Amino acid sequence: MTRRRLKRGSRPAQRGVTLIELMVGFTIAILLTLAAVSFAAHETRLMGISRDRLDLAQASRAAIDLLADDLKQAGAGIGYQADGTYRGLMLGSFMVDGVVQFNPDGGVPTPFDPGVGAGPGVFANVDLRAVGEYESQGAAYVSVNTDVGILTANGNYATIAEYNLGGTSMYCRGANALFDAGERVVLRSEEALDAFNAVITPGNDVACNSNPPNQPTNGHDCINGCTEFTFQVPPTVLDIFSTAPGAQNRGYLGGEIGGGLKTIVWFVLDEGNGTGSLRRAIFDATTGCAARDNNCGGNVVGLVESFVVQAWTFDATAGVWTNAGQQPIQVNDRIRVDAELVVRSRKSADRQTMPVPLNLVPAPGNCIPSTGACNVPQDFGQRRVIRTSVEIKNSGI
Repeated sequence: MTRRRLKRGSRPAQRGVTLIELMVGFTIAILLTLAAVSFAAHETRLMGISRDRLDLAQASRAAIDLLADDLKQAGAGIGYQADGTYRGLMLGSFMVDGVVQFNPDGGVPTPFDPGVGAGPGVFANVDLRAVGEYESQGAAYVSVNTDVGILTANGNYATIAEYNLGGTSMYCRGANALFDAGERVVLRSEEALDAFNAVITPGNDVACNSNPPNQPTNGHDCINGCTEFTFQVPPTVLDIFSTAPGAQNRGYLGGEIGGGLKTIVWFVLDEGNGTGSLRRAIFDATTGCAARDNNCGGNVVGLVESFVVQAWTFDATAGVWTNAGQQPIQVNDRIRVDAELVVRSRKSADRQTMPVPLNLVPAPGNCIPSTGACNVPQDFGQRRVIRTSVEIKNSGI
């Protein structure tokens, strides 16, 4: 065999990378890196917005569900006022414990006049473009909010075995007859015609007195015995209600004590940046507040742009629901309460979003933001509107 020899110059040429090729390679690598970083940043931002939207939906839904639960308890264990009006629900201007004034602007919420200074509970005409980095390029809008008070006595209960105004009384001892000293209660007569609120102080467990003094009829013997108690009728400033003047002077033997008397108030506190915080305050024997401020109650959800509550009564003759407005709700009225909550996301979207249409106030067809038509994209803020409707069982005492 003979070995073929390669001719000189037949070996493939070997050379290095030119500067131009190196620059092109670096450019491509840089472009790919920038694209990857941009994609990662975009995806991260989308994940943040999605998480923010999820938090927004969960927070607003939890708030409206808690409100609905409170509304279902409105008026439980409570009687009617002396003039026959229902006291379980308070809207508009009302006072709690004679100390804290809520929604002092009063009246049915109406569109706010930008030419007049905003009062408590009403947001001023605010330009969202100036409220922070997340709400850039916003639009001016007006938001009006409602304070709502719910009076309920849904605690323990006991039968009154002996009633002695100004002295020691007795109630039937039992598993449900557990009251704390200083607890606010409602005393109701056996015929459910009279009721008033008081502050109770339980005493000793004793045998029942079947022949109590100063009673037109004998007392009650209870299966598990009796517990002594005394009570104090609150001063007028703290008097929540009574069915008639001097109601405590009526006969309550065989009636009932309902504990857990409290007032729950929902209100929006203006945060001064175009939104507010929805708060829930409880007034009972141990909790309460001195003013309508950020120390009153707890923060339920923030970045609220609108919170409106309306009460309706049913007109059986016409077969329609009518807006109760600020008119007192009467005995045996069938009551429905509608609530509408609009909350804004903390982070802005990629594009301008559509306004949120309102169903309650100022009027159906109005939107937030209110600048421009409802079908025109406005600012970059994502919003969530949550609504609920609760029918209250209005059975009096």
